This record gives sequence, structure tokens and C-alpha cells, in this order.
Amino acid sequence: MSTSCFNIFKLNGNILDPLKIIEKYGLDPLRYYLIKEVSFGNDGNISQEKLESCINSDLANNFGNLCQRVIAFNEKNLNLKIPNKIQFTDKDKRWIESLSLAKKKIFTEGPCFCRKMLKYGHKKWGI
Repeated sequence: MSTSCFNIFKLNGNILDPLKIIEKYGLDPLRYYLIKEVSFGNDGNISQEKLESCINSDLANNFGNLCQRVIAFNEKNLNLKIPNKIQFTDKDKRWIESLSLAKKKIFTEGPCFCRKMLKYGHKKWGI
């Protein structure tokens, strides 16, 4: 255990209140952080600072990078325009269907933090 972290005991008064964390950051970012930092069945080394760092670096920066790449791709290939009508090949349709199934699996079987990150991105960058 690092010297900057302490064991969490009621006597020390250093308990992180999960309800306050959820109120401030949202449930899905907290879930992501706990899954990332705490191995199942083991003790974890968690802190408010590490949570904020995780949200800012892993979630916000990665989401921002994804948005930037999508916009750059669109600018390069479509002059920042989305065509009204697109002709998909059968191969395209199968690929889109596989993405739809993957999306359903992600949103139903795993923690969904996409909505929270969209809200965070909208608040922070207006996107």
C-alpha cells in the first residue's frame, strides 16, 4: 500500500461516501473506476484523487480523442458533411448489424458510462 493512502476504517474518518461520489461524478464513472482499480475479491487502493484522474484521463481524454478522430475523418473524407442517402453493400450491412449486436451487449451486460461521458463532454466542450 502506498504511503499516500490509508486503510479505510470508520475510526479514522477517511471513508469515501459512494453516494456523494455518485452525486458528483455519476454512477457509471465510479463503476468504471472500481472495475479498473480493484481486482475482484481483493482489497483495492482507491482515493478521490485517483478517481478524478481516472475520469479525466481514461474517460474524458479517450472520449475527446475519439470525437476528434471521428471529426477529422469526416472532414478529410466528407468535408464535414453527412450524406442524406448512403448505399450500403451487403458486407456493410452485415458489419453494421454486428456493431448493433455488440452495442446491445455493451449497454445491457456491462456498465454503461457513455451517456455520462456525452453529458460531461457537452458541459466541458459544448459538443
